[in-house]
Amino acid sequence: MPSRSQLHKYSIRVANEDLAKLLVQFNELLFTKQSFIDGLGAGDLYLDSTCIKANMRYPVDWLLIRDGCRTMLKAITLIRKTALKCRMKDPKYFQSKINGLCIKMAAANRKRDKGKARKSVLREMKKLEKIIRDHAKNHLSDFKDNWSQTFYTKGRANVIIHRLRKTIEIMPTVIYQAHERIIGGRLIANADKILSLYQKDVHVITRRKSEAHNEFGSQLLIAEQEDGFIVGFVFEKEQISNEGKMLPDFLEDYEKQFGKAPESICTDRGFSSATNLDLLQEKNIYNAICPKSPIELQEKMQDPVFRKKLKRRGPNEGRIGIIKNNFMSSALKAYSYERRHKSVHWGILTHNLVKLARLLVEQEKEEQKKNPVKALA
Repeated sequence: MPSRSQLHKYSIRVANEDLAKLLVQFNELLFTKQSFIDGLGAGDLYLDSTCIKANMRYPVDWLLIRDGCRTMLKAITLIRKTALKCRMKDPKYFQSKINGLCIKMAAANRKRDKGKARKSVLREMKKLEKIIRDHAKNHLSDFKDNWSQTFYTKGRANVIIHRLRKTIEIMPTVIYQAHERIIGGRLIANADKILSLYQKDVHVITRRKSEAHNEFGSQLLIAEQEDGFIVGFVFEKEQISNEGKMLPDFLEDYEKQFGKAPESICTDRGFSSATNLDLLQEKNIYNAICPKSPIELQEKMQDPVFRKKLKRRGPNEGRIGIIKNNFMSSALKAYSYERRHKSVHWGILTHNLVKLARLLVEQEKEEQKKNPVKALA
């Protein structure tokens, strides 16, 4: 059996472009050429979106400062192990100081004048972070010039240099953000927020759910056909304000893959917009999008076709849960958008293969019931 590390190497060996081609080829064999099961169609689609969360903690401003200080101190410790030392106290001293300030900040929320207490603690954190960052700059400069004289390999040295430089560069923005929000009491635009020191392309996605009003990650649109196969998806790298804006890109990809537009599209009311309705009418696609207006919904419910499709869309929520929890768990642990995108590709491809295998087994059982003599032979 291959080890976990070897399996991880296998998972990242194939490029995203090649995985996308594999999905296209699978859909062609399954739906166009009918190579496995007859009668499968990819025209009736049921769409829904979800958030693929990034592997990060909740972005609290003063915790970002603590994380930055810890990262710099750990890198300094690795450098000082090689006997390349600049004048400073033991890194453990600064680690203890920043931990103590974090305890004071947490306790400040329970005081009567918590606003004033939080501002006071943040000012102390800013001074301490500046001292740590200056020491980090000195160690980084010394290590860049003399790393070849240490026991570190070039690859390991580059990792330490990159980690320390990246943290040093981002910390002024983190300090500014914390100052504006805690001391200044001013809001920071979502596009300008630092949500994680280690993750790029992470966005605030407002879901307005009872268990998660806001989520942090990237938005994923999944298109499921009538039998449960995923025929396409859109994994957004940039932040979008409305999930309905993902529909035009999906339709464009679908037409490139199948050479024609789908027969029908059924979604929840989040996709209902004048632009999308005009687009479906222009492409002669049956509109089964749930309207936002209750009166319009009552009128559309008189149509038996619409009512049937809306009822079929119910299991779509469960399908997303199955894919995320059973087939995309690695996407929730991956760092960077590219790794998450690759995990989404693998998850959907694996889901479709498992779904196909189950349908083939069911088909074989049905044939055995019809022809028991042939099955025994």
